[in-house]
Amino acid sequence: IQIPVYYGCRKGDFSSVHGGDLVQDCPAIYAENICAHIIGELPLQPQSMSLVDLQLWVFKLFRLHPETQDLHVKGFLKQRKNDPYDEEDPDWYLEYYQWDTHEFYTDKYWRSFANKLKKKRNVTHKFMLYVESSEIRHYDILLKAVNDDYSQQVPAVLPGTESLARCEFSFRYLKEHLAVTAEEMAVYLTGHYGEQVTPAEAWRARQMALEKEFGTFYDSYNFAPRLLKEIARKNPGGFVEIKDSLVSGCKDFRVLQRICWAFGQSLQAFSACRPVLCIKGTPLCGKYQGVLLTAVALDANNFSIPVAYAIVECETKESWLWFLRNLERAVVHQADVCIIHDYKKELIDAVEDLLNSRRRQGLKAESRWCMEHLAENFYAYFGDKNLPLSAMVEVTFLRLEEYFRNTGDAANKAIGNPSVSFPERVQDDMNSKMQKAEMHQVLGSEEALKFTVKSRQRQVTVNLKSEYTHNMDKSKGSTARKTATCSCNKPQLLHKPCSHVIAVCCHIGVSAAEYMSPYYSLTCLGRTWSKKFNEFSRNYRKNLPRYYRDVRPFERETPTWIPDKRSECGFPVYLLSDCVQTAVVDEGQQCTTEDESVAGNESTNARSEESRT
Repeated sequence: IQIPVYYGCRKGDFSSVHGGDLVQDCPAIYAENICAHIIGELPLQPQSMSLVDLQLWVFKLFRLHPETQDLHVKGFLKQRKNDPYDEEDPDWYLEYYQWDTHEFYTDKYWRSFANKLKKKRNVTHKFMLYVESSEIRHYDILLKAVNDDYSQQVPAVLPGTESLARCEFSFRYLKEHLAVTAEEMAVYLTGHYGEQVTPAEAWRARQMALEKEFGTFYDSYNFAPRLLKEIARKNPGGFVEIKDSLVSGCKDFRVLQRICWAFGQSLQAFSACRPVLCIKGTPLCGKYQGVLLTAVALDANNFSIPVAYAIVECETKESWLWFLRNLERAVVHQADVCIIHDYKKELIDAVEDLLNSRRRQGLKAESRWCMEHLAENFYAYFGDKNLPLSAMVEVTFLRLEEYFRNTGDAANKAIGNPSVSFPERVQDDMNSKMQKAEMHQVLGSEEALKFTVKSRQRQVTVNLKSEYTHNMDKSKGSTARKTATCSCNKPQLLHKPCSHVIAVCCHIGVSAAEYMSPYYSLTCLGRTWSKKFNEFSRNYRKNLPRYYRDVRPFERETPTWIPDKRSECGFPVYLLSDCVQTAVVDEGQQCTTEDESVAGNESTNARSEESRT
């Protein structure tokens, strides 16, 4: 039995497609808007195939990735009596009956359809299949985009799953607990629904929950730029840069290769922070390969501020340099900026090229290495690297809005307290150094403001200076700025007094706060978190229609972005039944190890802040 298979490129809902839309003689307008041409025919007898076999065959036919969750298959069946001896029946009586529609949610539904395809006496059948997913919708475009030269393994479906739609659970729990492991989800779903759920099925349910909430991994490449434009419309002052490539013969489609963005609130926050940026890259764990690049700053209270983000294909010198140049355009307004990064050759080469170009322009920048990376705190709070691209933008925006609101409230509370002189962490650090300074002995001449300070372990030299800068407004005269240097080098690095400087200030009767950088002041702390997010973020949480997903055909100025199919990641871990449990345990241990590692890093960072910086 040869069954023609159509694939979908419809504008309406999948449920609205019926058998009459797929016939060869249907009007051209319907054929164009609802379905495409025949793409293949089943090579086997349908009765000998399970639903998994059918799905696997569709995967192979369209070269779909095994993590594709939004595959839908619908069958149409039409039959009529064929009695050659009944010559009195009019022609209209011999017409086919109405189409019988079958949606294959489980193997039972497919078996029912396949059994009806058995030849019966005096019955003529007409049967077709219609398949659809986000990728199939642009199947022809994908083939042109990759030039049909990419290699792909034979796809497979997950074990222990009768159908792609097997796990039709309520996704409220999964939406709220996207970071839980497959094993934890399996325990919850089994207990909540009273039906045994394997870790593989739970993992698939999580993937389906992600797609129901944020769209598919494929569609997210088209949604993300539109979402960023919608955010920029409601929250002006942001930055978005897109690098894409044309698809030959398809002017309305482009392959999204890189995207860089920064929210306006974060850019304004950085203007009140120390001119230090920590940059880091981490691989993505979703359906498509890629690397998330981030730039993180610190406020006056040493809280992390995610400033800019980018998704690139991989960590190369070119991709890092592209991110750094966008970072320079969007974020870096100061001439003197320190970039902290880890020891990677591609990143080091890119930073060196950037610094050389800035030196040629007469600007100053510095590069420092950091073994315990400040950006790890960012990934601990904002990181969820298994999300689709648009979901990363959406979740980051919502979490950042909450982060700004909570941190801003804490900052305003500290500013309104007359007994507080510095941000909490800075004050705790100063109190610790005050206790340490009591054990120092100050020697030297007060006239030159140069002192020798003797401690238990060593002897250092402290020099107090006053620098005067002339204001542009001559009526205001000049401004005095006091600075302190010490041979221990900590004031020069941290821009705040060390215990030796505090000992000298106590000795001569001046306030050590005069030698503190203004970036550590409560004023800068308040300015950092003063920018409020638009109500767009709060409305967003109420499940209002996501307008950025509405792709209107008359919006020709906005292309349809698609991912590069050659960037698909390998198969998921839940493919072989004999290694499912091992994979689940490994995943859980990895997550636990990462959490412990982050917690350990935070503790170590707190103990070694001065030496690290």
